Amino acid sequence: MKKSDMPIVKVSFSLIGKKMNFNDITNRINILPSETRDEDDWPEAIKNNPDLPGNLKPRCIWTYTISKKSCLNVNIPFIELVDIFYSKTDDIKEIIKNNAETCIEILVHSDAMNMPIIGLSRENISFLNKIEAEVEFDIYTY
Repeated sequence: MKKSDMPIVKVSFSLIGKKMNFNDITNRINILPSETRDEDDWPEAIKNNPDLPGNLKPRCIWTYTISKKSCLNVNIPFIELVDIFYSKTDDIKEIIKNNAETCIEILVHSDAMNMPIIGLSRENISFLNKIEAEVEFDIYTY
């Protein structure tokens, strides 16, 4: 990774659950995912491990990601994500009624001396509450 590309901020919205129909989700919210992962896509070591906690067991994941290079504030891609999904709030709530969960992951790759601002606006927090999403931060410094 070149220093000129840093910091890189990725913000991902995921729907997570068991036995999810990715086509139904995509059609309902009318957004193509960046990636999907079915329960069968997990390594055998994970699929066959009965000792894993529930949140680490194989599951279905529908994900949409926005990535920004030279991003100095995590709110920038987050606002873009909210703009895309805000009108889909009611559809998302219907999907999570069927045993799905929502998650926002904020991933930062940065030089230790060039970190972006890591904070969320009130509007972004309000959106997270509306879709009942957890937020995870992964921060990598070099």
